[in-house]
Formats: sequence, C-alpha cells, structure tokens
Amino acid sequence: MKPLLRKLAVLLAVAMIPASVSAWVFWQQGKWSVFRDDTVPLSEVAQWKNRVLWVDARPAADFASGHIPGAVRLTEEEWEELLPELLNAWGPDCAVVVYCSSRKCQASGEVARRLREQVGLKAVSVLRGGWEDWKGGRR
Repeated sequence: MKPLLRKLAVLLAVAMIPASVSAWVFWQQGKWSVFRDDTVPLSEVAQWKNRVLWVDARPAADFASGHIPGAVRLTEEEWEELLPELLNAWGPDCAVVVYCSSRKCQASGEVARRLREQVGLKAVSVLRGGWEDWKGGRR
C-alpha cells in the first residue's frame, strides 16, 4: 500500500509543477478570470452619481442592431479609427464602462485594459454580463 501511495504522491507533485507555472503566468497577464476586479454589475452602475460614458466593444453589426443609448463603439480591430470619437465624448467627470455581448465575451476587458494603459483613463470598468444583462435589466 505504501509504494502505491508514494507513486500517487510523486505523480501529483509532478502534475502540480506545470499547473503552478500556468497559474502564475495567467495571473501575471491578468487573464486569470473572466470576472476581474474591474467588472461591475449593472445595479452598481445605476447608482453612480457621475456621468457614465458607455463603450460598446462589439462588432459594427451588433452595435447597429442595438446598443445602450449614447454608447460609443470601440473595438481592438478598429482602435485607431474609433478612438477619436470616444475621446471627444469623454470628459474628466466621466466614468467609462465598457461592455460586449455577454459574460463570456473578453473583448470588453481588452478594450478597458487598453483605455487604462495606452490612453491613461483611470475610471474604466467592464459591465459584468455585457449587453445581455443590460437588455434584460432595462426591459
């Protein structure tokens, strides 16, 4: 029985090495979880007293079929073309909330990251649940 337990312990230890390295790498890249610290639920955004600039990170066809009123579109693929419109709509009193299609969509997180890192905006959040939650919560 002891040799079997010893083999299992060694096998478990060997399996933990690549798992630990992968976890560390994803943690460093900020991709550990879909729900990072920058996500906010719709109920929280509705209580904010400052102005909210909604940023839609979905493709043009999705935006055309429906979006949050007043939202501006910004995607990674069209970053250079669409960024000036966002900057014209933004003001220092604005909280920026980026959304995409649903909880599984990662586009909003990437757009929010670039707005913080490349543009220097501080108050940038991601709407948890995206367009699906907004549509469901506003009916």
